[in-house]
Amino acid sequence: MRLTHVQVQLFRNIVDSTAVAVQPDVTCLVGRNESGKSTFLHALYRLNPARPNARFDVLEHYPAWRERKDRMRGRPLEETTPVTATFELEAGDLAQLAERFGPNAMRSPTVVLTRNYGGATFYTFETDEAAVVADIVHHRSLPPMVADLAGTATTIAQLRELVGECRSDGDAELLQAAALLDAQLAATLGDSTSVRQAIRDLLGKRLPTFFFFDDYATLSGRLPLRTLLTAPPETLSDEELTALSLLRMAGADDSYLLHAGYERRRREMEGVANALTEETLKYWSQNTGLRVLIDLAPGDAGHHRTTAEGDSDELQIRLWDARHFVSLPFDQRSSGFRWFFSFLAAFAQYDGTQAPVIILLDEPALGLHARAQQDFLRFINERLAVNGTQVLYTTHSPFMVEADHLERVRLVEDRGRDVGSIVTSDLRATDPATLSPVQAALGAQLAQALWGQTTPAADLLARFAALAGRISQAD
Repeated sequence: MRLTHVQVQLFRNIVDSTAVAVQPDVTCLVGRNESGKSTFLHALYRLNPARPNARFDVLEHYPAWRERKDRMRGRPLEETTPVTATFELEAGDLAQLAERFGPNAMRSPTVVLTRNYGGATFYTFETDEAAVVADIVHHRSLPPMVADLAGTATTIAQLRELVGECRSDGDAELLQAAALLDAQLAATLGDSTSVRQAIRDLLGKRLPTFFFFDDYATLSGRLPLRTLLTAPPETLSDEELTALSLLRMAGADDSYLLHAGYERRRREMEGVANALTEETLKYWSQNTGLRVLIDLAPGDAGHHRTTAEGDSDELQIRLWDARHFVSLPFDQRSSGFRWFFSFLAAFAQYDGTQAPVIILLDEPALGLHARAQQDFLRFINERLAVNGTQVLYTTHSPFMVEADHLERVRLVEDRGRDVGSIVTSDLRATDPATLSPVQAALGAQLAQALWGQTTPAADLLARFAALAGRISQAD
């Protein structure tokens, strides 16, 4: 499925974001601090979160200035839907549907999902039950006699009624016909009671999960091993879930990591560290002499929370700097490198799998130098937004705005308590500060062009003229 539009309502400082068009590859949300960029991603993430510790909560997420008033008006806040997402079915989805329900099971390839504060998810789509019944009857290699008997049916209920009549008649051929129809119904519907439910169940399995990453998920230098491997995932923090993903890369079961000999475990961790470091350095040009060191060593009980059994070991991460021949704890080195490495560790469990995922990045590369931010943009385009994977990220840095792809930009503005934050692709922003990163991105590319480093200056001047034209249309 491809995400095409998102609308967030009554979530934190967003009253109604309006329907926001999402690009098929990369969408960039640009806005000032506290404008609602992160809020938008947090709401979308909770539609179908990849991690088990995210959910909607009225007390935490409903707009505080409206909660009491809306309750007094009798509004059931738990039934309020803070996020609505529109998806377009792709070739693989349609092929799966056609294989099981026939080629005309859905009248439209559009599927709309909503999720309310109570945690209930609702699917809206158009089905053609008569087409599914016709496919069961005429396109499943049923004997002509059975097809003739069922030819007038247009609903599953009518087919089931026919099966019952065939069985009650007692004729051997009709009993055989009933058995064939029963088998076809079971193959089509499975455990579902209706065509709509069966299609909904299939779509649910193909729904992309939303992988969200921000600074709170960045690894620190020391984490308790037993807690990571034994605590329920929904109780772990985002940082701990990142560390757990890193451990899973070792490919060993939990008992092995807890009880194997030190040398064996260290070798496993070195392999993980080497793989992630190599991947990071493909897009990290600031210091190519950095190496990540991961060890499983005796822990300090006072340094972290403990389980009932206690934590005898902890995951320790350090950075070796070959340029200066020194190693330091992971959390004492560059925040940009730590963020990048931690993201790769967290995303490793989804990377290379067939499971569909939509990546949400909140203020990525914020701690990076301007050139390193450009490296990260290249990483997004070359490494993440491939094979149909969609990426949405927030920023207020001009170096994270691609002047070559202004169609990807969505401006986020907070227009006060009554209106809340809105998200728009219209570059005629009412707040000049909201638009300034886009203007600065064009200016930066023009400056680089004048130095002969990127796109010819004439082309960029033309882009400036086009942008000015788009903005002046408001006049």
